[in-house]
Amino acid sequence: MQRDRWILGTVSIAIAAVLLVYSQTQAFAWDEGFHLLAARLIAAGKRPYQDFLFAQTPLNAYWNALVMWITGSGWRGPHAVSALETAGAAWLIADYVLRETRLSIAITIAVFIGLNPVVVQFANIGQAYGLCMLLGAVAFRCSVAAVEGSAWFALGAGLAAGAAASSTLLTAPLGPVMFVWMAMQAGARRAAAFAAGAVIGLSPVIWYLAKAPRQFVFDVAGFHIYYRNVDWSDWGGHDVDILTGWVESAPGLLVVGLAIAGAIIGRKRREVVLCAVAVGVWCLFLGTAHPTFPQYFIVAMPFAAVLASVALQELHGRYPQDWPFALIVALIISAAGRTVWGERSEMSWATLAPVAKAVADVTPPGTPLFADEAVYLLTGNMPPSGMEWGSGHKIEIPLDKARPLHVLPQSELDREVKRRDFPVLETCEDTDLDRLGLNGLYVHKKQIGDCYVFWGLKD
Repeated sequence: MQRDRWILGTVSIAIAAVLLVYSQTQAFAWDEGFHLLAARLIAAGKRPYQDFLFAQTPLNAYWNALVMWITGSGWRGPHAVSALETAGAAWLIADYVLRETRLSIAITIAVFIGLNPVVVQFANIGQAYGLCMLLGAVAFRCSVAAVEGSAWFALGAGLAAGAAASSTLLTAPLGPVMFVWMAMQAGARRAAAFAAGAVIGLSPVIWYLAKAPRQFVFDVAGFHIYYRNVDWSDWGGHDVDILTGWVESAPGLLVVGLAIAGAIIGRKRREVVLCAVAVGVWCLFLGTAHPTFPQYFIVAMPFAAVLASVALQELHGRYPQDWPFALIVALIISAAGRTVWGERSEMSWATLAPVAKAVADVTPPGTPLFADEAVYLLTGNMPPSGMEWGSGHKIEIPLDKARPLHVLPQSELDREVKRRDFPVLETCEDTDLDRLGLNGLYVHKKQIGDCYVFWGLKD
């Protein structure tokens, strides 16, 4: 067993190394610019909700701010930490599986989690996916240990589940599911310890709910209820495509098929019941986020992997050979490689660097700048109030109601551009050029890839 654990540790380190390399080269998602810019604003002394619009729970932004303070204000530190968090989640679940079955299955599960193509794309960036996968894995391990062990494990499970919800509301179902399971399997004392840990984990949310209740509720709940699907005229069709897209994906079929099979085969095992209910409730919850996206579901990956391991154990019991596991590993690695190869010409932090340099070259200190969140981050410029998050502009409300919420409606922003409030403007949206008449407003224009930099206002 000790030899097997060393081998599994080596495989986990190899997965971490692959993810670290990817995180520092190609890893990029347009939405992470907002998350990383929020962390930079926090590091500069600003407060989410109270000083700027922030439609997320706060813990991941503070975590990124701490990482930036240690490693520098750029994106590389948060990316590296996310890669390690993702690899840590894969190791924690694979190590649990190794205690129940053979090494080949544990290695398969480590690859199943860490190198799934969607995980590779989105769990190694500045958003909360990697952190929440790790916290979910910790919560699972602690919950299982709490049933027959110390109540401290129940406290730890609650702390991890609460911290996950404080990082992103995508993980909100985990705490209630685990609390009910803990009460049924381990009794009231451990359920109470779980609840106490959850309160500690949720303390960032509780703090801001007390300090800025109106702004917090609007940002974290109101935006998603009333404004999230603005500009998504066909979000219903989009969601159907996303929720059924796994049918066309080999890794998706593996995840769904093995998880369902494992839930059925292991339905009398309490940890399997926990994972099956958690994954089922999660899928229902995430399916109601209109629009939804494939990456949302990776927060449930550690629990789906436990279910998959049960199916793989059954497979080995019937066909005691290791080649099926090698085939699964090869399939997942090939799919991840194909995904990474297909991204090589897409936008990344490297392709945005020349855009940021062009902006920095023509923007004197203190000059009002219109830019994307990622460019604010790369140049070190502070965004004007209301421009911290591009999606916030689709909140069209009267200005007297918008200002206390730090909202700048798109109609007002357009008016500011047309009255020449921004000596320098950067955009990667072609539609901005004609809608705002940018060619008629500025003397100079430079196109870099899909992005444009304008400067020198015409008289």
